[in-house]
Amino acid sequence: MGIDRLCQLALLTRLPWEKGHDDQFWLRRIILNDRISIIADIYSRDIKDKLANLTLPRSTGFSSILTNNGTIRNKGIELQVDGEVFRSNDFSWKWSDFYKCNRNYVIKLPENDNDLNRQGGTRIWNPDTGREEWVGGLVKVREWVTTLL
Repeated sequence: MGIDRLCQLALLTRLPWEKGHDDQFWLRRIILNDRISIIADIYSRDIKDKLANLTLPRSTGFSSILTNNGTIRNKGIELQVDGEVFRSNDFSWKWSDFYKCNRNYVIKLPENDNDLNRQGGTRIWNPDTGREEWVGGLVKVREWVTTLL
């Protein structure tokens, strides 16, 4: 085990756990004499003090350090519909469908002088634009400010 890994393990014991906050709304509705059931779940979860490897300059002698930084938001909706299409004494035909949509957003990252406070990723040359561009990693979502008159 290298010195880099030993230092990581020593610092890991001092890091606080990530903190989560959930907002959730769900609804269940049964209609038509128990023949159709609808379940909807809408959720939003903020994870604060996320654990992440922060890249360090080579001059430190270490490649990265595990630290708490930033906030990530996970939002989504789940919808389930169950139905009994046909019912008789000898036979029944049931149908079920499930839909899920989930999005993750980086809400807050520490200032680091990169575009949108990017963490990780690589700069590559784009021959179409004639300049370097970032690829991969995490970036903070753009903040939109509106003024009401």
